[in-house]
Amino acid sequence: SVGDTVDFLESGTEKRFATVKLTSVVEKKMGEITEDDEANIGHEPYPDNYRAYTKYYGREVTPETSVKVIRFEFMK
Repeated sequence: SVGDTVDFLESGTEKRFATVKLTSVVEKKMGEITEDDEANIGHEPYPDNYRAYTKYYGREVTPETSVKVIRFEFMK
């Protein structure tokens, strides 16, 4: 929820590398993702997001797939 603090952990080691505070959580359909959402996605852009996410999640991702757009700020 907005205002929560979350630790980011390295996969495999579970070593914390950052702590963030959630500033916004919005549920959207993939087809509703804006350029602003993509500019803040946190990784390099994919030429085909649907194919990349389908491969990553192991299930089909379409413009109708629900996702959560989570924005945060790093804590010191």
